[in-house]
Amino acid sequence: IPKRKWFSLICDETCDESTLEQLCVGIRSLNDNYESFEDVLGPYELSRQNAETIVEVIFD
Repeated sequence: IPKRKWFSLICDETCDESTLEQLCVGIRSLNDNYESFEDVLGPYELSRQNAETIVEVIFD
């Protein structure tokens, strides 16, 4: 991923039936030949469902 020039973050947060908060983070990137790659990181369990917690997990 560090060698690729362009990337975007894709973040999806959800609450399952057991009220467990989860965040999935994806990274979509392009190399010099414009080939597309997608890497999925997570899921991460969230202690709270708010913007501060979600941003903390993304930056961590």
